[in-house]
Amino acid sequence: VDPSLAEELSKIHGKRVEFIYNGFDEFIDIEDNNYSRSNKLTLTHTGILTPGQRVEFLLTAIKNLMYKKVISEQDIEIRFIGIEHFNDQKKRVLNFDPVLKNIVKTTPRLSRDEALKINASSDYLISLTDKNYTAIYAKTYDYISTKRPILVIPGDDKLMDDFIRSLNAGYIFNTINELESFLLENINKKKTGLSISQPELNIEKA
Repeated sequence: VDPSLAEELSKIHGKRVEFIYNGFDEFIDIEDNNYSRSNKLTLTHTGILTPGQRVEFLLTAIKNLMYKKVISEQDIEIRFIGIEHFNDQKKRVLNFDPVLKNIVKTTPRLSRDEALKINASSDYLISLTDKNYTAIYAKTYDYISTKRPILVIPGDDKLMDDFIRSLNAGYIFNTINELESFLLENINKKKTGLSISQPELNIEKA
């Protein structure tokens, strides 16, 4: 389902391998008053966290902005959809730092339709890379179906970066400072009524 796996299989079997990406059935265009855009800059991650996925990269960036007192808990929210099903993963994000107590939100498992509605109401969708493994997680295709920008945290300099760049589907961050600057800029834009940063997704290619 991706060029990285195709290359590995080709080496193992000594044969040519074709790949076809996973995908989604249709773009989601949700008009639902229950999921209207928040006044806060809203980030959403859907699904499980693997041990290698660097969620601390994201949490550290927000923690730093809070300790610098350049943002407040009224400015930003991070939603982890479905993570309450996995207690260790839930503790990992909720216990990271007390300053994030009212910023990090978690939910139990939700239906795919419900998760898509929440994704569609978000400013940015979070894709966390794994330092030990390069992959395009299934959630990425659902993310793209909502046309919301994806934040790759941190960049993997491999499959995920290439995939997002090829679709112009989001932004890639290689340092915590880069992510801090991006979040602060877009928090301030949202507070002053300006449009937040959003690339123009290549709809045809997606």
